[in-house]
Amino acid sequence: MRLNKFNQVIKLIIALGNTGKDYVLTRHNTGFLFGDFIRTELNKKSFHFIRETNKLYDIYSANDLDFKILQPNTMMNLSGRAVKKYIQNHSSQCGISSMLLVHDDLDLKLGEYKIQYKTAPKNHNGVTSLESELNSTDFYRIRIGIDSRPIEYKIDGIDYVLGRFSQDEKTILNDVFNKIFQTELSI
Repeated sequence: MRLNKFNQVIKLIIALGNTGKDYVLTRHNTGFLFGDFIRTELNKKSFHFIRETNKLYDIYSANDLDFKILQPNTMMNLSGRAVKKYIQNHSSQCGISSMLLVHDDLDLKLGEYKIQYKTAPKNHNGVTSLESELNSTDFYRIRIGIDSRPIEYKIDGIDYVLGRFSQDEKTILNDVFNKIFQTELSI
């Protein structure tokens, strides 16, 4: 896979989220949702993904594609452990500079996204875990906005990110996923 903005070959997409049924379709699982979206879109093009499960992560690969999608089987704030373990076991196939981290971002409005290198949101425990475990920030990121709160809405950030998307929000999110997939990534 190629990240068009940086003309960078990506070998590993790290899709962040919280594991467990209580977190399915929550805002904090936007990375997982995007990983699912990529697999669904590529399945339509006859690429069939195989899932390998490990205690710390699930890895998805397709025979004809030269990249993998990793979803940690940890809580968000321990995501770095899963990624570090994968990198240790597969360092010859994937270096940090060929990783693309995909995650939710409360600093961005729903419908917005940013593709950056080395740049993280102000406060995101999954990103912090990854940077700490890898002792590096030298990877690419897709930061997907999830904030749809009115200015006067004072819900705590933690409670908000663990809330579920409304149907209207899911539609906006799907449109963002499609835009990223169609314009920012190349197979």
